[in-house]
Amino acid sequence: MPDLFLNIGHGNAVRASQVVAILNPSGAPVVRLRSDARKAGRLVDVSQGHRTRSVILTASGHVFESSLEVSELTGRFNKAFSGRGAGRYPGSGPDVGDLAGSAPDGRDGDVPDDPFGPAGPGEP
Repeated sequence: MPDLFLNIGHGNAVRASQVVAILNPSGAPVVRLRSDARKAGRLVDVSQGHRTRSVILTASGHVFESSLEVSELTGRFNKAFSGRGAGRYPGSGPDVGDLAGSAPDGRDGDVPDDPFGPAGPGEP
């Protein structure tokens, strides 16, 4: 599977496969998460001075603050992965500009095989 990156605003992107959660920044648990990440050196502010409207938590424990709304980021993420099983890599369709990726051989666009594999013998 190719590396896909989620555009989180202002020319910044995170690896889509590493995104664990996209959170509203105003809840008390998220405020604590941001504070703990700041103390541990794992907080990355990519809001470019704008108000933080979403917080992205990654599998590595890094926390990204973005000025994009949660609904905007989740929409981009869901749009890219909604074509699963259609014979394309997620995000390679012509209308998806929010994730970037390429086929294993370096080409963008359609690939001959479904990257998620056909159902195996005896599987529906």
